[in-house]
Amino acid sequence: MALQRKPNSGTRKLPGVDKKYTHGAVTVRWQSARCIHAGVCVRRLPGVFRPKEKPWVRLENASAQEVIDTVALCPSQALSTVV
Repeated sequence: MALQRKPNSGTRKLPGVDKKYTHGAVTVRWQSARCIHAGVCVRRLPGVFRPKEKPWVRLENASAQEVIDTVALCPSQALSTVV
């Protein structure tokens, strides 16, 4: 018996966690399935990105601009911002 595939709806959802963290006017979205653990976020803003804690993103520990600038450097685009 052959396996049959479901038709693609055109929108591909990646498996994994998709979380949003908001503080003030900035929202950071994290898509775990995209994350390659390069550590750019943790090295640039260790007070904000704390992978061993829950929640691991603490936006209140930096300015909105610092967060935006750091998220823009994410090589996998697992992190993104909404202002």
